[in-house]
Amino acid sequence: MWSLHALAARIYARGFEDGERAESERSNAQRRREREARITAEKRVPISGVVL
Repeated sequence: MWSLHALAARIYARGFEDGERAESERSNAQRRREREARITAEKRVPISGVVL
C-alpha cells in the first residue's frame, strides 16, 4: 500500500513541476515581448527625445 502512495506522490510532484515550468516559460515569453516592444519604441524616438 505504501508504494502506491509513494507512486501517487511522485506523479503529483512531476505534474506540479511541469506546471511550474510552463508558467515560467509563459512569464519569460511575456518579459521578452515587453523588452522587445520597449526596444522597438526606443528606436522610434529621436535621439533628442522630442517626439514630433
